[in-house]
Amino acid sequence: MLTLIFPLKLLYIGRQKELIDCCKNGHYAENLSILSSRIFTNFKYAAITIKVNKDHIVIEQAFNVPLEKVWRAISERELMSQWFFNIPEFEAKLGYKFQFEGGEEHKRYTHECEVLELAYKERLKFSWRYTGEIGLSFVSFHLTAKNDQTIVTLRHEGLASFTNPDFTSEKFKMGWDYLIKESLHTFLHEGKALRYW
Repeated sequence: MLTLIFPLKLLYIGRQKELIDCCKNGHYAENLSILSSRIFTNFKYAAITIKVNKDHIVIEQAFNVPLEKVWRAISERELMSQWFFNIPEFEAKLGYKFQFEGGEEHKRYTHECEVLELAYKERLKFSWRYTGEIGLSFVSFHLTAKNDQTIVTLRHEGLASFTNPDFTSEKFKMGWDYLIKESLHTFLHEGKALRYW
């Protein structure tokens, strides 16, 4: 029997299943070597959850790409649809209203949003609510260039205003964690679209 102890930070990379699998098939050394290289290659991009409570979430992540590339990914409809949601129409301009669908296959929700703040290559903020549901929240992306990296700070506030149990801060955290840490990261660094919803 082999007992493995991993730093808790590694579990935040989203490799839990791989950690379990590499211990099941008996090829410990070989698989752990491969897995370790994957983990530490991606570790510097790991999302850092700064604050999570019932009302808001703040997530920060560094990307090794130019700020211009990140800005385009969060402000151009064609690129947003690769990693975020399939948004039929969107323009990065103040007062622009847009909608998109999300949720599970058997339970879909229409998101209603409006661009509230816009600072080119720096900040994008929009409202976020659901058709027919109680509650109003606000999502913002703030971009900062640091050395050769771009730091993205995601804030989602007003979550306590929702009454539907599908819209808890913990569920939003899971969703944003995947969108920023996995989907946006893979799109920016590898040009691959992970969006399947």
